[in-house]
Amino acid sequence: MTTKRAQPILQTSDNKNEEIKDSNNVMAVNLTGTKRLLTDITSTRNEEEKEKDIEKLKEENKTMKTMIQEQQREINQLKERIEQSNQLIRQILQILTK
Repeated sequence: MTTKRAQPILQTSDNKNEEIKDSNNVMAVNLTGTKRLLTDITSTRNEEEKEKDIEKLKEENKTMKTMIQEQQREINQLKERIEQSNQLIRQILQILTK
C-alpha cells in the first residue's frame, strides 16, 4: 500500500484554495529574508523616528538653555538690587547711629 503525498495548497487572491498539481514548479519562499527585510524596514523607521526625536530634544534643549540664561540674568539683576538696597540700609543705619 502506497501513501499518497499531500499536495501543497495555494490560496488565491479571491480566497479560494487551489491544489498545486506539480509541486516541483512551486518557488520556495524565503521567510527568513522577508522577516529580515521587515525588521530592516522597521529598524529604518525606528531610526528615522529616533532622529526626529533627537532633533526635537535638541530644539527643546536650546529653548531650555535660553530660558535658563534669561533666568540667570534676572537673578543677577535681583542680586544687584538687593546689594544696592543693603548699601542704602547701611548708609541709613550709619546716619542714624551718629
